[in-house]
Amino acid sequence: MLSLRLLSAAVGIPLLALAVWFGSYWYLAPVVAIAVMGTWEFHRLLSPVTTTPPLLFSLAIVFGMTIPSHWEAEYLLIALGAAILASLSWQITQEVRKKAAKAQFLGLVGPFYVGLPFSLAILLRDGIDGRDWMLAVLFATFSIDTAAYAVGRLIGKHKLAPRISPGKTWEGVVGGLVGGVGATFGITLVLGLPMSTWKALPLGLLLAVAAMSGDLVESWLKRTAGAKDSGGLVPGHGGVLDRTDSVVATLVVAYFWVMWV
Repeated sequence: MLSLRLLSAAVGIPLLALAVWFGSYWYLAPVVAIAVMGTWEFHRLLSPVTTTPPLLFSLAIVFGMTIPSHWEAEYLLIALGAAILASLSWQITQEVRKKAAKAQFLGLVGPFYVGLPFSLAILLRDGIDGRDWMLAVLFATFSIDTAAYAVGRLIGKHKLAPRISPGKTWEGVVGGLVGGVGATFGITLVLGLPMSTWKALPLGLLLAVAAMSGDLVESWLKRTAGAKDSGGLVPGHGGVLDRTDSVVATLVVAYFWVMWV
C-alpha cells in the first residue's frame, strides 16, 4: 500500500506542478476535472445518508463557478450568486420535513465545498505572480500534511478528535504548525514572493490551521456517511476528496491573503 501511495505521489505531484507552471488551459482543464470528480465523490458519499440535489444539478453549479473564473473575478461572483439562488430554490421546492432541514443543507453543500475553492485556485493562478503563489500553496499544504502525519505517527499520544478521526493527535497538530511555518518561509525565499519573510509566520500558521481543519471536515463527512474513503480514483490514497481535503481550505486562505495582505 505504501509503495502504491508513493507511486501515485511521484506521478501526480510533478504533473500538478507542470499544470501550474504552464497555466492557461493546461491549468484550467485539470482544475475543473478535479472539481468535477470531487463533486461526484461528495454526491456518492452522502446521497445514501441525506437528501442531495441531482448530480447533474451539482455538476452544473461546479462548472458554472470554475470555468468563468478563468476570465474575470466578477464572473465568479455572478456565478456564485446564481448558484446560491438555484440551490435555495431547489431546497424550497422540496417537501422536506423540518427535522430533516439540517441534513438537507448538508446535501446542498457539495458543489460549494468543492467548486468555490477551485474557482479561487483559478483566480489565484491567473493573478499577479499567480504561478509562484499556487506553487507556494501546494508545497506548503503538502509539507503541513506530511509533518502532521509524521509527527503524529512517531510521538502522537494525545488524541485530537477521536470521534471524528481517531488517528489525529495534538502532537501532529504541532508538527503541522511547525511544518507550515517552515515551508512557507522556505518557499517565500526560493520563489522570491513579493512578501517580507516576517509575514510568512502568520501566513504559515493560517495555512496550517486551514489544512488541518479541512482534513477534519472531510473526516467528519466520511464518518457521517460511514465510509473509510471518499472513493478510489487515486491509487493508494482513496478518492479525490481524500487528496484535496487540505487544499480546498488552504486555497481560500491563500487567495484572500494575496488579495488583502
